[in-house]
Amino acid sequence: TMYLHNITDGFRKYNGSTISTITPAAQAPSNPTYTSAVTGSLVDSKTYRWKLTFINASLGIESEGSTELSRTLGAAETGAKLGLPAITAPYDKIRVYRTQADGQIFFLEGETADTTFNSTVDDGSLTITLDTTIDVMAALPLGNYIGIYKGFLIVVQPNTIRYCRVVAPESD
Repeated sequence: TMYLHNITDGFRKYNGSTISTITPAAQAPSNPTYTSAVTGSLVDSKTYRWKLTFINASLGIESEGSTELSRTLGAAETGAKLGLPAITAPYDKIRVYRTQADGQIFFLEGETADTTFNSTVDDGSLTITLDTTIDVMAALPLGNYIGIYKGFLIVVQPNTIRYCRVVAPESD
């Protein structure tokens, strides 16, 4: 995959056969809301916290995380039905992240295109953490030269060099 940018066309992605436009990321979704109790594998009487992100898997983009919803489950309450915001373009799904019982780290619980989500997955099955390094910028930096050197993406601008480590490059 090759990413391109020019002032006329904006950001583009070339996958070897098709060029598609990448729309700059929207702001984070609003926080989820608690709707009702459902049966699941959460621990009753414990506190859980949830955050959401918008995603577009085909473009490989994810928004920043929402503000969190925190709730202490009632006695014998083992799951929570969440209300979710409407999805905005260019995204097509919402990822739901949740802490373990009384935890601080957010883990991916699932993704959906619906306006509700049943949070029922047991804590031990949560393994993928929320990427807190996502930083939505109103405008991405433009550069005179762009390249990769020793695992770093380098963007050269007049009087500035920006760089970041390429952590998980796409396999396509």
